Amino acid sequence: MGATIECWPANTKYSLPVFSTFVFTGASGEKVYGAAIQFYEPYPPECLTNQQLCRLGLLSAEQLSDTNPAGSSCSVHTNKCICLLSHWPFFDAFRKFLTFLYRYSISGPHALPIEKHISHFMHKVPFPSSQRPRILVQLSPHDSLMLSQPASSPLPLSGGRFSTLLQNLGPENAVTLLVFAVTEHKILVHSLRPAVLTSVTEALVSMIFPFHWQCPYIPLCPLALADVLSAPCPFIVGVDSRYFDLYDPPPDVSCVDLDTNTIFHCADKRGLTWKILPKKPCKNLLNVLGRLHQELLDGESRASLVCFGFESLCSVCAVQTKRSQKLRFMKPTIVVDFFPTFADLSVQPSGKR
Repeated sequence: MGATIECWPANTKYSLPVFSTFVFTGASGEKVYGAAIQFYEPYPPECLTNQQLCRLGLLSAEQLSDTNPAGSSCSVHTNKCICLLSHWPFFDAFRKFLTFLYRYSISGPHALPIEKHISHFMHKVPFPSSQRPRILVQLSPHDSLMLSQPASSPLPLSGGRFSTLLQNLGPENAVTLLVFAVTEHKILVHSLRPAVLTSVTEALVSMIFPFHWQCPYIPLCPLALADVLSAPCPFIVGVDSRYFDLYDPPPDVSCVDLDTNTIFHCADKRGLTWKILPKKPCKNLLNVLGRLHQELLDGESRASLVCFGFESLCSVCAVQTKRSQKLRFMKPTIVVDFFPTFADLSVQPSGKR
């Protein structure tokens, strides 16, 4: 949404930093991958102009001659973004590195300046090779990241994840999106999660292999450049969903909402779905995608259950159902499993029992 200066009530908690990814595409089709982390930081009130003070509600027109913004009960903040560009889509590693820089910048003081860490990462860390396919980068005693050589694949290098596309759209809408791309339609993908946009659009471009998307392609388009949606040619564009609060999309654009798993298009294109594909191959494809989609959902469910301690509850139930001769072994095992939880609950944040 762009850089802003905001006025918050006193003692307002900072929002969590937002990670996003994007892709620059040159005239020759060469891609440059970008990763960014956006966060808020305090803005000096004395740097505000009179116009900014009025628009933020810190100063009325009658008070222009006598100003004391520092005495206000509100605090002024501005958003800042740290960005990293690369010819390689190491988005997971970039996320860890940018998050480390953010945490380093808001803590301290530190023995080394933040520029030293940036210089080391940019100039000293070797690129993964066949001799060293994995590079472990130790950022601090508690932070590390792994750079891995891209897997050898007939598919072109991409920053997309097919699992992310399938999780957000499901089998049928994923195949419908493939139909849109193969038939070269105007595709607008939108979400409130910027990191998901690039992953899904990159996966979509890879899905049409061995074909190559040669039309305009902007995985994360700034709202200030939204006029590109009026282009007369096919395109794949990703935007923040807040675009619809400001504009109405052109009628010939197919809109894909990743947050609600819905696809909207004009009346004359309603028949353009996965059903136009040959029946037998399409059925096989949907069956495979359906199985993979269910595996992804099951994996999310298991992760949630583990997070909420359901696995430990199952362990207790398992002890109760074991034969008496096995209880001598099972009970100490459960005690060992539960001891870390008991210790965490027994020790208060102040360190007192």
